[in-house]
Amino acid sequence: MESLFKAFKSTLFSDNSSPVILIHSSVIAAVKAEKKKLPYRLLQEIFSLSRSGITFAFPSYTFTFCSSQIFDVSSTKSETGILADLVHTNLPGSIRSVEPIYSHVFIGPFSKELASIQGKTTFGDGSIFERLEQLNAFVGVLNTGWEYATIFHRYEELSRVPYR
Repeated sequence: MESLFKAFKSTLFSDNSSPVILIHSSVIAAVKAEKKKLPYRLLQEIFSLSRSGITFAFPSYTFTFCSSQIFDVSSTKSETGILADLVHTNLPGSIRSVEPIYSHVFIGPFSKELASIQGKTTFGDGSIFERLEQLNAFVGVLNTGWEYATIFHRYEELSRVPYR
């Protein structure tokens, strides 16, 4: 697994591609299997690659904000996997956006720019998802299914599908 991100760097990024990766993940099973060693090796890899120019974005969504109205950028835990929380609490330079429902944890050169985005809608013009699209960000899933890749909601909104 630790060479996974090295593979990203060597095979996915050419001179004309974006150094931004949005990763939806579920690493809890791997954490249990590896007795908590895996996240720290993975965190080291993420940190190293972020220092080499790649920006990572990890969903750190808190859907319970809709009912609780409670959100603190530094202490509210992600409800979409532990990797965002591990990055945010363990890697220097990582920051979390202040959007209470669809926040992200970022690390790398585009972090401040991406974390400061506050669109009129979550997925429409001016949103983090529009900026990721403009940056031609790589979107990947790690130990989870594509149905969790929320960037698809942007295209649903743009297409004005009847169920939105």
